[in-house]
Amino acid sequence: MRLLVASITLLTISFSGALIAQPAPSNAARLQNSNDYRPGWRRFAGTWVQPSRTFKWSDLLRLSLHDGKLVVDPLPSSDAKAFVRGDRRVIVEIENSPAIWALSTAGRVWVDTQRKVPSDHFSAWASYDRGMPIDQLNPALVRITPGENTFIGAGKLDGRELQVTFIYRDTQLGGVTLVVEPLGAQKAAPLFSIHTNDMDELRAQKPSAVRAYVAPLLASIAGRNLFAPQAGDVYRVFSDIPADPEMTKKVDALLSQMESPSVEDRNAASSALDALGPGGILAAMRLDRTGLSPEECDRLDRAIDNHTLYRSSNNLKSDPYFLLDCLENEDRAVRAAAKSALEKLTGKPIEYSPDLPAAQRPKAIHAIEKQVINDRL
Repeated sequence: MRLLVASITLLTISFSGALIAQPAPSNAARLQNSNDYRPGWRRFAGTWVQPSRTFKWSDLLRLSLHDGKLVVDPLPSSDAKAFVRGDRRVIVEIENSPAIWALSTAGRVWVDTQRKVPSDHFSAWASYDRGMPIDQLNPALVRITPGENTFIGAGKLDGRELQVTFIYRDTQLGGVTLVVEPLGAQKAAPLFSIHTNDMDELRAQKPSAVRAYVAPLLASIAGRNLFAPQAGDVYRVFSDIPADPEMTKKVDALLSQMESPSVEDRNAASSALDALGPGGILAAMRLDRTGLSPEECDRLDRAIDNHTLYRSSNNLKSDPYFLLDCLENEDRAVRAAAKSALEKLTGKPIEYSPDLPAAQRPKAIHAIEKQVINDRL
């Protein structure tokens, strides 16, 4: 089935180098093409420009998943709000991105004595003037509007040069679209396309597509895997993992504050519990609630919900994608439990050490993924 997406046309990625890494030019070539080397300058769509600023992605765009919905916050920092505004295009560099980026907002800018707030329209598009990294999905265009969020990436994956278009809308506005196409082929049929009502439906129907395309594209902007199971998910599924006694004492110490007559004190206790991180959530989940008040139980539940991605834990222990993600969890106990669950699911030993350093886990997990997943795209 070919899905026609009226609002998106195939993106032509602008970069001077090929997707495949090229050898460094000789001195003679450097002299002959000296116009390609200007300290402090970059090429955007063939034109020499000087970047105005350097931002972090977190200054420009913040992404999160909550209740199965993608939450997008454009220009969250006050510095970015003041700089990227008023129907003008600005050229910037983004930390850890090899591309040069053009940013713009559209529409009126409201100004008061405290802040400058741009419209809800935000666009960022890239020019890979120094070559595009291979074997990964690189963001190429981001367009945010009140009703539709579009993310386009390009790269060479599994030997193919691909362009990935991911469009997220609220269910009432049309749902979620994912299209994968050959990079640069203007009239080629999509290699893969799907439209679903929401994110949960996309993950249920095509978990391999989410893992292969959507997750890495959004992670390159968010700085983390938005689809990684959170503490509330993993400790509910792996219910045999115990809480640390010292962490349990810290959570116990917050309970009386959650019963304080002062709402400020109660909120402070909830914030303190949240700040304890996954270990605190595990302690809250394993806590004996006998004798706790409704207020204390409610605040414990809300803290756990804030650290939960999946709405239901049913069948997650037999979901290979969930278990693969758990192999990268920061808690060794979770990694060990996920390995054991994968071995039980496949009936085969899994060559993976829970003690593997974080930097080495992605490569090892990718090899395991090929072993246990049969419907990879």
